[in-house]
Amino acid sequence: MSWGVFLIAAWLALACEWGLRGAAALGPTAIAPSFVLVLAVFVAMWAPSVHALFGCVVLGLGLDLLMQLNAGEGMRVVVGPNALGFLLMGYAVVISRSLVFRRNIQSGVFLTLLGGLLVAIVATALLGARGLYGDIEVGRLGGRLVTGFGSAVASAVLAVVMIPGLTLLSGAFGFRKQRAPKFGTRR
Repeated sequence: MSWGVFLIAAWLALACEWGLRGAAALGPTAIAPSFVLVLAVFVAMWAPSVHALFGCVVLGLGLDLLMQLNAGEGMRVVVGPNALGFLLMGYAVVISRSLVFRRNIQSGVFLTLLGGLLVAIVATALLGARGLYGDIEVGRLGGRLVTGFGSAVASAVLAVVMIPGLTLLSGAFGFRKQRAPKFGTRR
């Protein structure tokens, strides 16, 4: 995997996440597609296992640094919930990628939906546990979970457009093409 190309793509995905999240939200809700989630699923589908997991953690840390929670005297950044959620999502995609066709759009859409649900569950659970300390205001966890599920569905819709484009760029990322196994006798 080419880490330079990955870091540029991660920077662009985080910029789109930060800049377009309000514009892409569904009405007055906080439900919006995640560019970072689609990129993480794509990397987990194509990169070697260790690279995929490390890339997912980097993307999750980037989202954690963008998310600010209300603390009594100001805003606070909690590092970890999205990073661990993306790590679990990356692991789920890595172990299931041998069961899907990587170049198929439906595979990317399904894995984005599954990954978004996993990230929402893990991040909400970890923020709820962190909120027990009382120094940050997490808000209603049920509402946060519903928003996460809605964002997973919206991200799956976004994956219909992003996954084919990223697949065309898989050579720039340094990913090898998926090859069918060769059967037959040797000469």
